[in-house]
Amino acid sequence: MKRTATLFFILILCLALYGCGEQQPYTDYTAYLAPEDAGTGNSAAPAMQFAGEEESSQPQESDSEDFATVVTIVSTPAPIITPVPTPTPTPFPVQAITPTPFPTPVQSSIRITKSPLSETLYEGGSCIFTAYADNAAGITWITVSPDAKYSYRIEEAVKLFPGLSVNGQSTNSLSLGNIPYAMNGWRIQAYFTGSGEPQYTAGAYLTVLPGGNSVWPTSAPMPTSHPTDSTENAVAELSKKAYSEVYYAASGSGFNVGSIANYMYWNGTADFNITVTSASYQIIGEFTAYYTNNASYGYGPTHVVVYDSYGNLRANENLTGQPMSAFTALLNQYRY
Repeated sequence: MKRTATLFFILILCLALYGCGEQQPYTDYTAYLAPEDAGTGNSAAPAMQFAGEEESSQPQESDSEDFATVVTIVSTPAPIITPVPTPTPTPFPVQAITPTPFPTPVQSSIRITKSPLSETLYEGGSCIFTAYADNAAGITWITVSPDAKYSYRIEEAVKLFPGLSVNGQSTNSLSLGNIPYAMNGWRIQAYFTGSGEPQYTAGAYLTVLPGGNSVWPTSAPMPTSHPTDSTENAVAELSKKAYSEVYYAASGSGFNVGSIANYMYWNGTADFNITVTSASYQIIGEFTAYYTNNASYGYGPTHVVVYDSYGNLRANENLTGQPMSAFTALLNQYRY
């Protein structure tokens, strides 16, 4: 009984302390109020543990707590990378290079004095080309295609134009015979060799007409009257008139005028050349004269080339369809 009273007193004291201070967690003490064992007089309650005391080594469950504010997290340090020094390149030894000077061209002592003249003829006809130069040791004749893309030594042209005959290919006078129509528009040219660079003449044009018969007067035709019964004679008189216009215009400008050359008539039309020269220039004009009837006839220039006194080509113009004044105007341009 006395023990029961003591336990009750303790219970009252604990309740008083709880009411005065901070609220403590509720503890169930009903086990300690169990009646005493009748046989032994001892209580069956276990030993009491006060709040705040450390518990025995018995493990207790607790809520998971966050220690992030009190725990210092140490990360694994990154490895230190030591930079590899960039090797300094060893310069290659520079070898001094002495540039090779371009060879100085050897001034040629060759001087062209005459270039070949253009020729007009019928297919199957023949003609002669001449060329001269001072201080030359040799001459080579070539033929050049109309588009100037191909050239052949004249002795090789016989393979390109079957039937063509060639003579004098290593002399100053080149003779061509049985000229085919396929050579129409080709040029005949020569170059001279000797001291220094080779020197080329101007090219002479070949005008080859298909078929017909040719007439080759050695001087200008001189009919005494205007024919009415012969077309060929009418064309000859028209050629004379063309020559007269060239003669008076050229001689008045200080040129010497040659005779009609390379005259060729075919089917109412004649083609011929007139050459005028001065101390500085040689001008070769190609002309045509035609006669169909009394209502259709005339004459005029077709082509002109100009060479200086060294044989260099200075002008090469097509005058087809232009009046005679186009040729005389060119004479005034090269009069000095």
